[in-house]
Amino acid sequence: MSKVTTTRADELRLLQKLSVMQALVNAISSSIPFVMTLATLGTYSAVAQQPLTLQVVFPAIALFNILRAPVADLPNAVTSLLTARLSLRRLQDFMLLDELPPRPVLPKVDSQDGVAVRLR
Repeated sequence: MSKVTTTRADELRLLQKLSVMQALVNAISSSIPFVMTLATLGTYSAVAQQPLTLQVVFPAIALFNILRAPVADLPNAVTSLLTARLSLRRLQDFMLLDELPPRPVLPKVDSQDGVAVRLR
């Protein structure tokens, strides 16, 4: 019974680590649009040597909000493309295999009375 308890404790530790990692990933992915907008506007202000005005900030924020969904979908698109590539490679490998020799559907009958299987 102690082996089951030990295994369950290990599983709970791993689930806790997974939960913490998921929380970190969610926090980072939620903050990326804000940080990206802030960094872009800060870089613009530093490079242009001008103060940020409402005529620059509001359209920039609107454009970043428009780009938020496609940027969020980009990891899923990359994963889907890699999965499709792997699937196509597997299909190609399968289709390029040599043909198997034809097998008879019925077993060969060796007995003299023509019976292939006899039940007793």
